[in-house]
Amino acid sequence: MKCKVDCPCGWTDTFSKAYSGLLIECPTCGKSHRIPTFDSPEADTGIDMSMMKKLLEPAGETTVNFRPLFTLAIVFAVIVSAVALPLLWERWPVNAAVVGGAFAWPLAIGTAWLGQRRHLKKLGASRDV
Repeated sequence: MKCKVDCPCGWTDTFSKAYSGLLIECPTCGKSHRIPTFDSPEADTGIDMSMMKKLLEPAGETTVNFRPLFTLAIVFAVIVSAVALPLLWERWPVNAAVVGGAFAWPLAIGTAWLGQRRHLKKLGASRDV
């Protein structure tokens, strides 16, 4: 059993029993709408509830391959430093900021990579217990 919600701005969507009573906002104009409640016992909630359970279950291990991104960031930082230092040699605050900014990305990516490795190591240790 489905219910259609119409907004005066033209937006329309259909919802099932699993969403009855929920207050939603129109994505077009922002007006609030309440999805009507269903009193019908034959309304099917199995499909929606199984989808909700699937969406709410914890995700598996997701890892990011940081090596190519880290390598690219290091190469970029070295190139920027090699170009900026001779051009800005006499202007020490500016060249320090440029070189520091260039090496900020490799530092951030390296920190994320280290955090991922520590997290995966911790997950592996907790599974063994």
